Amino acid sequence: MCIESLEKAYRDFGQGWAMAGSRCDLITANPHNANQEPCHGLKSMTGTVADFKVSAIRINSDILTWPSSDHGVKRVKVPKAPGGQIRGIGFLFSLETGELLSIFPDASIQRMRVATTSALGAKYLRLRAPDL
Repeated sequence: MCIESLEKAYRDFGQGWAMAGSRCDLITANPHNANQEPCHGLKSMTGTVADFKVSAIRINSDILTWPSSDHGVKRVKVPKAPGGQIRGIGFLFSLETGELLSIFPDASIQRMRVATTSALGAKYLRLRAPDL
C-alpha cells in the first residue's frame, strides 16, 4: 500500500498535480554557550496531493549539535525529549472541507516514507539497468 501510494504521489508531483512547499529550517543558537552548541532547530515541510484530496504539514522540534570527526562536521539530533526520543508531528487536512483529518507522530510515517522511497528507487533502477 505504501509503495503504490507514494509511487502515485511522486508521479502526480512530476506532472504538477501534487505540490511540495519549501522546507524551512529555523536554527536558533544558544546565546549562553560560546560554541553555540547545542542549538534548537524548528523544521517544517508541507505538501499536497490533489488525487488523494489531502494536504499535510510536518513539524519537528530538535536539539542539534555539529560534532567534528575525521569525516568532517555532521549535524546530529540529540534525543532530549522524554524517553530519549526525537519528536515531530504531522497534520493531515482535507482538500474538500479544509478540516483536520489526523494528527500523528512523525517518526513512524518518516521511517515508512524513507523505506518506500528506497524501494521505489530500487524498482526504477532495476527497470533502467536490467543487467544489475
